[in-house]
Amino acid sequence: MKPILLVVAVFVVIAAVALSLWMSRGMKHLSEMRSAYEPNPDNGSSIEVIGWNQDEIHGILAGFRRIYGLSDSALAVTKHGDGQFRVSFPHDIEPQIFFFLVNYIRYPKELDFQARRIGVLGRARLSRAFGIPDTSLDGMSARFYVPANDKEFDNVYVQLDSGKAFKIPFTRLIWEPVEDPRVPDEIKNLKNG
Repeated sequence: MKPILLVVAVFVVIAAVALSLWMSRGMKHLSEMRSAYEPNPDNGSSIEVIGWNQDEIHGILAGFRRIYGLSDSALAVTKHGDGQFRVSFPHDIEPQIFFFLVNYIRYPKELDFQARRIGVLGRARLSRAFGIPDTSLDGMSARFYVPANDKEFDNVYVQLDSGKAFKIPFTRLIWEPVEDPRVPDEIKNLKNG
């Protein structure tokens, strides 16, 4: 019986060390993202949204501002086209908060999203503050969205103009390359402008 306990104890210690290393890498990455962030109101970051009406989108954004302690002026909404809205950031927004907002608009706490066809497409110019995995991506344009058939609810995907795609899990915000970009039909026709 004692050899089994020893094996279990060793396994638990190894798992604890591995988890600690995994989490510390994520914390270091987040710290690097935050230190690289310099607000730039002219960076062109925005989020296009369809599937919610004007009152709903304002309610969703009010809930998000409340959760993340953002001022009323941090997020601006304009309507353009038939049922399409743009969320912009007059004073810029930290990339991690941008990621969370793309996901939150898709899965708001305020409204039932189950029976809705919601499209949420973020656009931004990449910098080190986005936690990019390669400095060659600095300055590139990218699209951020919740993937089609999402079952995790705690990540966004990013797709570059080249078609290359990554998953950004919220547990550590470290970009993971993916073969299938899983672009939802709801965002394929969202216009920028």
